[in-house]
Amino acid sequence: MASNQPLPPSPSRETGGRHTRMSMLYGADEYLAQLPTIKGMVEAAPTQNGVDGHGEKELPNGAYLENEESENEESGDMDDEPPPTEIVPAPSLTLDQCHGLLRDFLEAYKSKDFQIELRKALRQAGGDMVEEVKRRQEVCLPRQCPVLERYGFQGNKTGVQDAVKATSALGAQYTQAMNTLHFQ
Repeated sequence: MASNQPLPPSPSRETGGRHTRMSMLYGADEYLAQLPTIKGMVEAAPTQNGVDGHGEKELPNGAYLENEESENEESGDMDDEPPPTEIVPAPSLTLDQCHGLLRDFLEAYKSKDFQIELRKALRQAGGDMVEEVKRRQEVCLPRQCPVLERYGFQGNKTGVQDAVKATSALGAQYTQAMNTLHFQ
């Protein structure tokens, strides 16, 4: 967004360094806070039936905001865009479900086969912490998927993230048994 008003002067602008950049940022923040918001400008702006007749709106700073409809008409791609995908919110858990989820994860991780596979993967990482995380995820995900799906989460990495968020949201309500399960 172009503005007719210059940024406020900063006494340390010529000196360079971190403090200069910080003062410039703070000065810009103060300056921007004084400007009206885009929403306020659009609502207050009169409609212009100007040269092209596309219903542009003139903003207080002299710029024009073009309607989205006119952009689509000009480019001719109105029907080319696929419909937006439906975003399904992740399930939330009750305290009992959270307890069950943690217990089921622990049961899946207790298996001797899993423990052997996990230790082998961690050894193969050779002490590289980033590689350890990657290998741990590769070994854990197949065990996590069935548990996640039982509780309504996706059986993939997104489901793991959603389950972590759902259990973390209940963290303040954890019982001692749940804390033990979570951090075991």
